[in-house]
Amino acid sequence: MRNLREEIKNMLSSMGDGRSSVSPYDTAWVSFIEDTNTNINGTSKRPLFPSCLQWIIDNQLDDGSWGEELVFCIYDRLLNTLACVVALTLWNTCLHKRNKGVMFIKENLRKLEGGEVVNMTSGFEFVFPSLLDKAQQLHIDNIPYDAPVFRDIYARREVKFTRFPKDLIHTIPTIVLFSLEGLRDLDWQRLLKLQMEDGSFLTSPSSTAIVFMNTNDDKCFTFLQNAVQKFNGGDVLHKFKDGDEFFCLRGESNKSATVMFNLYRCSQALFPGEIICEEAKNFTYNFLHQYLANNQSKDKWVIAKDIPGEWEEWLEENNTTCQEAAVLLVQTINLSSGHMTHDEILSKYTNKVCHMLNEFQNDQICNSSKARDIELHMQALDGFEEAKERIRESFSKVELSPSSYDTAWVAMVPSKYSLNEPCFPQCLDWIIENQREDGSWGLNPTHPLLLKDSLSSTLACLLALTKWRVGDEQIKRGLGFIETQSWAIDNKDQISPLGFEIIFPSMIKSAEKLNLNLAMNKIDSTIKRLWQQKNEEIFSNVTHCAMAFRLLRMSYYDVSSDELAEFVDEEHFFSTSGKFISDVAIIELHKASQLTINEKDDILDKINNWTGIFMQQKLLNNDFLDIKSKKEVELALRMFYVTYDRAENRRYIESYQENNFKMLKTAYRCGSMNNIDLLTFSMQEFELGLSQYQEEVEQLKRWYEDYRLEQVGLAQEYIYRTHLISVAVFFEHELSNARIMYAKYAMFLTLSDDLFEHLASKDELLNIIELVQRWDEHTNVGFHSEKVKLFFTALYDTIEEVATNAQIKQGRNVKHHIIELFVEGLNSMLVDRVEWGTRIPSIEEYLRVSLSTFGGKCMVLTSQYVVGIQLCNYQSDDEIQDLCYCSGIVMRLLKDLQSFKRERSDSRLVNMVKLVMKQRSGTICEEEEAIKHIKETIECNRRKLLRMVLQSKGKGSKVPQALKDLFWRTTKAVYFFYSDHDEFRSPNKVKHHINQVIYKSLHIR
Repeated sequence: MRNLREEIKNMLSSMGDGRSSVSPYDTAWVSFIEDTNTNINGTSKRPLFPSCLQWIIDNQLDDGSWGEELVFCIYDRLLNTLACVVALTLWNTCLHKRNKGVMFIKENLRKLEGGEVVNMTSGFEFVFPSLLDKAQQLHIDNIPYDAPVFRDIYARREVKFTRFPKDLIHTIPTIVLFSLEGLRDLDWQRLLKLQMEDGSFLTSPSSTAIVFMNTNDDKCFTFLQNAVQKFNGGDVLHKFKDGDEFFCLRGESNKSATVMFNLYRCSQALFPGEIICEEAKNFTYNFLHQYLANNQSKDKWVIAKDIPGEWEEWLEENNTTCQEAAVLLVQTINLSSGHMTHDEILSKYTNKVCHMLNEFQNDQICNSSKARDIELHMQALDGFEEAKERIRESFSKVELSPSSYDTAWVAMVPSKYSLNEPCFPQCLDWIIENQREDGSWGLNPTHPLLLKDSLSSTLACLLALTKWRVGDEQIKRGLGFIETQSWAIDNKDQISPLGFEIIFPSMIKSAEKLNLNLAMNKIDSTIKRLWQQKNEEIFSNVTHCAMAFRLLRMSYYDVSSDELAEFVDEEHFFSTSGKFISDVAIIELHKASQLTINEKDDILDKINNWTGIFMQQKLLNNDFLDIKSKKEVELALRMFYVTYDRAENRRYIESYQENNFKMLKTAYRCGSMNNIDLLTFSMQEFELGLSQYQEEVEQLKRWYEDYRLEQVGLAQEYIYRTHLISVAVFFEHELSNARIMYAKYAMFLTLSDDLFEHLASKDELLNIIELVQRWDEHTNVGFHSEKVKLFFTALYDTIEEVATNAQIKQGRNVKHHIIELFVEGLNSMLVDRVEWGTRIPSIEEYLRVSLSTFGGKCMVLTSQYVVGIQLCNYQSDDEIQDLCYCSGIVMRLLKDLQSFKRERSDSRLVNMVKLVMKQRSGTICEEEEAIKHIKETIECNRRKLLRMVLQSKGKGSKVPQALKDLFWRTTKAVYFFYSDHDEFRSPNKVKHHINQVIYKSLHIR
């Protein structure tokens, strides 16, 4: 599993912006472009991008079609095939493949008649008729151009044309920019103002190709050239080219001079016609010259070695001729190959080079001064084999200095025998022993321009020490270093380790979960920066825009819903938005609209309303391409706060498809995200969780039986229900102790509620309260019954155990506060049982008391001690009280709504619905009004709670983020149990979820 984790990590870190499968349709359109330069001397026509034509030739399927072999959608397959047939005919090549494609079209045309409109690819009515027209112009026979189904498609196109006035198309971005190749009578020059920054039109190669054919625009060409290089391969040096520049590694914020130097050396082996080598050579030569002139040698290895001198020596030889370049290649030969003599080696390689050059004769090279120099060097290589062996031995002894960063991550791996112990304790020892005097870890000796390296290494080491609760002094000094040097995080002069902008923010989030208080004021994320800059990649695509908004808001960033204002009006959105491509956009918009944090948010509320109606209508019409798409809509309609992480994990894993595809203009797949390794790793991780949860249930069963809680009145089924709640709140493997404690506490609160409601007498209840209040002196109180004795004994031992574990995590005794929280709940239950049995409380009094009887505050604040969240003296802070109040209101009223019908006939039981009805005269119609009022109160407090949870420290929040998240997770768990029915007391679906999350192995179709 560990090896698989590394493979996935490497794959994701190297995928860049991802890579989707090749679209035959787009490839065909790009292949239509003629290379006008070849026609100057009257030579025959040829494609500007011949590799596209070659791809079409090489990738026809056995049935004669083109497209995704694992996906058969008739609209997609016919569109791809017709485009490729046109391309082969246009360039008069491989006509047997063309004819086979025509036969496929003819034989499958009837399937269009029964094809569901929902399966139609984006813009099909525009682009398919355009291709039919091209096919007719090229006189491609055997295609029934007058078929009724074709006439229907043409008719649909005319209807769609009326929705998009010509002036509108040329003025603002609309959806038709994605299908420009299907339109007619366009002013191509006017359209250029709607071009994206990368030169494309809504990232569509086919749309961009038709614009380029009509404008010869340079930006269009650049986009197409980059697309062809990305999807059709290219030589090695193309991998290092981005637009007009060469670079070190894609995604790095700065170019590495060392790699530029190596790229320059690589480009020396230059042959005639290798334009990319010439470009790489010139670019890197100019780059390194400028680097030296500006004295910018800040690269790590440049600092450690005298590289500038070596650069200057190489740069002096920049202007080599092709002949000299060929000789330079000869210099790279492996002299140890076989048993050939020096003369034979020289002859062999010069012959090979001359053949490749096709310009020089053997004697020209062999008689050159460079060749004679090589010969002299060869003659001086006596004892070469011995020297080579000595060098090999010396290299085998070379050791790199230990990496503090990697050592820290290895140190965090838990033992396979115990999740509470490190698998490699020696790594932890190394971290403790190798902290530098300034509190940091990293390269030693360090350099003033490598602070980002020290920051990431130091934070990784702090995470390791905190995870295993060792090295308090080292942690303190490390935090001091980070606080002092945080200015370097976004300093452009500092050299960034590879992936720093992605890895460092993720470590920050891990640190917050461990409650490492990082006092840094310049932490930003890539998405946040792109959002602030209104990056085109985000804001030109509604799916990206909605997803970025959701990710940023849920990652505690302050982002305004104003950026989604253009999506408020449904009719305007569908008629003009160039950003709408598929239903995925609607789903993402709906998810984003659920993140309302203000009592009134017209933008998000309106988006939520129309996207919800849109998706509900799709469900009614069963308007879906496949079952998975339908399931996505069903889940999107459920509020995100009515589910929990582990259930979502299972759903994603079981619905995961290695060959999953998306439907745009054609079908496409993303191989790096639809990957069998991802599925395997996720399954292994989930199954590990199942075994762990099952062992925890067995522990709870033994505890339940040892303390004879069944005799007190707690049914055994509550073991499973309370453990499910604990998994919903703490699903992470390392939080096993927290889950067990949470489940036990939930059982005690349930049992207490039953005791105070009907299982115990008033004297027994007063006895229980006195025993808890006089905790350390309870032996002087005595037990009024066996039931009280059993209950208190179990409670006493459990709280003592919890307090002991909490003291270890907190470094102080918190038992008094834990007991105080429980007493508060018991006293409130007594008021409910004794006082409200004779009088009806006001709504204000009911809320004040009933929030404690539910037990949410007790559960959260006790749990945070066990998890290790350092609350210090904030428990009386106004922010904590507000969190307790808002979450308590939501939890209490959710339960009241579901228990009302069950309790309505019992006049002794007080319920919020009853109180609101009494306040409004109690008529039947006012029951609905009361329920509506309570739902509005729940929603108002849910929004306020989420606003407090997502509020950053920079906005005045003092409470640790981990504690705020705990309030939110607990509230979500209550939503799950009480949103539809009282699943906790009378479960209909809870048994299913217990099996899904704790017992049942994954089922992968």
